[in-house]
Amino acid sequence: MAGPRECVGCGYCCRKAPCVAAVRIYGNGIASCPALEWDGSRYWCRLCRMPGNLGSEYRKELAVGEGCCCGLNTDRANIPPPVPKAEDIPQLPKELVAVLRALGGEFMSSDALHLALMRAERILDRPGFARYCFAVVTESRPKGIGEFMG
Repeated sequence: MAGPRECVGCGYCCRKAPCVAAVRIYGNGIASCPALEWDGSRYWCRLCRMPGNLGSEYRKELAVGEGCCCGLNTDRANIPPPVPKAEDIPQLPKELVAVLRALGGEFMSSDALHLALMRAERILDRPGFARYCFAVVTESRPKGIGEFMG
């Protein structure tokens, strides 16, 4: 059996669930980690990049550099940029925004919503469309709706 593969900075682990250090620092209610940063080509953890012993301790605690061991991680081959914030979303027709917000309130997993939006992106032949729509949907999700895969 092969061991862990080298980390490529895809952010998969941190985007699926905050680590114990993030929960300890930012609180239990965070959905995404404020310490996760995007540099234009990969993700980095600001906690682990701190200088000196503090950064070293975070890297040790979180096993940074030990490699990726998640067999479900499909992001390694194509590192996805962060989901845009509402203010970064280009102007979408108000009817489409209303539909997306309604979808966000339904009890569907993020995976199912994302797959539907990716299909719409292919049908419309508009690269990037799903990312923007997914941002609107996820902003509209009630905090009580859990996720299917994390």
